[in-house]
Amino acid sequence: MKTLCRNIIFIACAAIFSITGYSAPVFADERPVSEEIQALEAPVQMDPDDAVLFELINAARRDPLGMAESIGLDREQVLKSLPELNEILINGLPELVFSDRLHRTANDHTADMLENNYYAYESIDGLTLDDRLNQAGYSASASGESLGLIFFNNFIAPEKAVFWMFENMLGDELTEDHSGIRTILNPDFQEMAAAVQGGSLQFGRFNANVYMAVCDFARPVEIYELQMNNLINQLRANPLPVVAEYGFDASPKEFPEYETLLIQGLPPLTYDPLLYRAAEELVVDMFENNHFSATTSDGRTLDDRVADTGYVPAWMEESRYRLSTCGESVSPAETVSRMFRYLVTRAFQADPDRRQSAMIAPEAEDCGIRIKAGQSAEMGGVCGDYIHIMVADFGTRSESEDSAKNTESDKTATGNGQLIGLVYEDTDGNGIYTAGEGLPDLAVTIDQGADSDFAQEIRTNAAGGYSLDLPAGDYRVTAAVDTVDTETIALFGQIRINENTRVWLSADVLPRVLDNDL
Repeated sequence: MKTLCRNIIFIACAAIFSITGYSAPVFADERPVSEEIQALEAPVQMDPDDAVLFELINAARRDPLGMAESIGLDREQVLKSLPELNEILINGLPELVFSDRLHRTANDHTADMLENNYYAYESIDGLTLDDRLNQAGYSASASGESLGLIFFNNFIAPEKAVFWMFENMLGDELTEDHSGIRTILNPDFQEMAAAVQGGSLQFGRFNANVYMAVCDFARPVEIYELQMNNLINQLRANPLPVVAEYGFDASPKEFPEYETLLIQGLPPLTYDPLLYRAAEELVVDMFENNHFSATTSDGRTLDDRVADTGYVPAWMEESRYRLSTCGESVSPAETVSRMFRYLVTRAFQADPDRRQSAMIAPEAEDCGIRIKAGQSAEMGGVCGDYIHIMVADFGTRSESEDSAKNTESDKTATGNGQLIGLVYEDTDGNGIYTAGEGLPDLAVTIDQGADSDFAQEIRTNAAGGYSLDLPAGDYRVTAAVDTVDTETIALFGQIRINENTRVWLSADVLPRVLDNDL
């Protein structure tokens, strides 16, 4: 069901609303734009109105109480009303970084609402914010959205409309009875984009002029974590060339417990933000408390961490790895291949009693992988203190009632199947995907051929991966790929999707050119 702003009332001058929580109507001439807000300078990489709203939100994060005063709130009363936010209100939060992909999702959602005459978090076609982020190729570990709407009879300058929508958004977050997650004052978010557009909406028999704003907030999954997801899914789908690349002769006779994997392959794993959070809790605790173990410093186990996220597992396992980079601080993007080699080596080592096989377990359906770089004298090696730690949580959701209620990452709850794919360019010529070869922000089209109107487009994420829920049926997967001379349509594959199944499609773009007759 769509989350609507239900209390919209037509007013001859202007009224302001925010989807983050309903606020009473305010007439435009009752609240002037404060001098502090007018003095803010907007970044230049966005449209002017978008950029002003973006900067207002960052100003509120830098100095929440100062900005609260500038919109007419009492500093001491805000602190008294929101004791749980006092640290953030007093010390502020880091500024958010502009994201082009988030700007795309915010802009598209704003345009869709104006075109289709609605005002809601959920798109008219039933897509949630996470769905829209996924289609834009943005893999998020945390996400949120705020909507703003002002409607009017007499003309209002867009910059004033932006100020008023912002004031209402922030004012709503600073109320005692705020419902839902906060976005502006949320420490989990790192990136943001705002989109402001003007148009009209129909309210019963009234047609009103409006300005509408969508602000999308998120924290991205790191590229090296996405690369690790790709590497694991490639291993599950096509294990023989992968293990051969690492020097193993994997046969069912040598590894009887892997017979299904080695003969048939296994379905890919779905990225799950809840498992990601469970893995992150342990990684962060390891660095903060200088230990490397299966439990946090206060004794919280995998069961505890996963339970607190709301993920209800029927099965789960965890893999951990610590890698020293000696006296050099480098990005995990430079070591992800070494980490994956370790996982493969542990899974295919000679002693069957010591094999660690969580990533290739037939039971596994979801994963959340957190990799973090840091410095620790206690955990570092003899050559230096810089280390990378990876925690990979693998799980399968329970079919219990409690689990069914959690829809945040329940990808096949509707009976659809799921396509999980990867587009890469085999630059090293080894015949398989290697970390760093993924093609980001590539538009991939999934359709059912010329005789069908069905077609969906999705963009690849930063590591070249993508995923999409699809009804059961036969599909072809294509993309426009830049070649030396021109843009060529490449055919990546023709696939069959069944209900509640996951299909992996890995495509090297170099040899795949679509015949015009297809």
